[in-house]
Formats: sequence, structure tokens, C-alpha cells
Amino acid sequence: MRIALTFDDGPATWTAPILDLLVDHAKATFFVCGHAVAAHKELLRLAAFDGHEIGNHTFNHPRLTTLSDEDVERELTMTSEEIYAVLGDYPSLWRAPHFDTDERVNRIATELGMTHVGCTLDPGDWMNTAERIVARVSQAKDNDIVDLHDGIPPDGGTGAPTRQATVDALPHILALDAEFVTVTELWTSAAA
Repeated sequence: MRIALTFDDGPATWTAPILDLLVDHAKATFFVCGHAVAAHKELLRLAAFDGHEIGNHTFNHPRLTTLSDEDVERELTMTSEEIYAVLGDYPSLWRAPHFDTDERVNRIATELGMTHVGCTLDPGDWMNTAERIVARVSQAKDNDIVDLHDGIPPDGGTGAPTRQATVDALPHILALDAEFVTVTELWTSAAA
């Protein structure tokens, strides 16, 4: 069974312990917010160096379907530029905050060279205990994309004021009988 673990809203305080847990066990995809990149450049470099995939999660985590075309493009472009400034590569994947996207927003992102990544399993880690997160992720099936969080949006978001439950759940998730891969690796193997 192959599963893609994804982490949204970072890099942040919880990214470093997550990276430590993933070392030698798993590859993941991190959807980063542009506002957080400047303060956590080394974490972003480390994630990429360790073989994790980096995707765009907008600059300020807005509901994109409520924005003008120009503002959608600005949110995505600013974040891609932040990622490029640190890693020397532009992201090819993106995830809409709150999964709030539509045909118009997807078209803009596609014109910027990015493909949207949703999820097939959302354990609600931003509002649950480690035990509940593990119980939900334990229900994963082959080729699932799991939505987890290593940061908190700039507006504070909703749910818990910490992502420690995600960190605490991760060793148990990694003990599941699965191979943890990036989204691109998952999609490539599924297409083969």
C-alpha cells in the first residue's frame, strides 16, 4: 500500500520534529505558505534536501474563490517566488487553502504551471487528538493522499493553537503497513 502524506500551512515550529520523524522512513509533500518561508528558510531547504516535495499553498492562506483573478495570481506567484528564492526551483504542485478552488482558480494556477492536489483522507488533525488522528489515518487505502498540518495559517485558523497532536501521531502513522511517498511518486506509480 502506497500513501502520500501531505503537510499544509508551514514551515513552522512543528516542521522540524516532523522532518526528524520522517528521516529514513518516509517521503512527504509539504504545501508551504509564502508568508512563512522567509522565517524558516533552513527548514524548507532541509525538507527538499531530504527528498520531500514542496508545493505552493498560497501566500496568506485566503479563500481563493472570493478573490479577483489578479489577487489569486498574486497569492500563487508570490509563494512560488519565495520557494524559488530558497530552493532555486518553482513548485509544480499547489493546494488551495480549505480546498476552496473552482474552474477559474484552477485555470489561473494551470497557467502558472501548477497542478492542484486535493486529498482523499482528511483526519482533521488541526482539531483532533493524536489518538483520533492515528485512528483516522489507519483507515487509509492504497493511493490515498492524507491531509495533515505542520503549521497554522496567518489568521490563526481554527481548531487547536498547536500542531503537536500531528507530531505525536506521526510515529504511529509511520508504523502502519504502508510505503509513504510524495504526491508525484504516488501519481507516477498509479499511472504506470
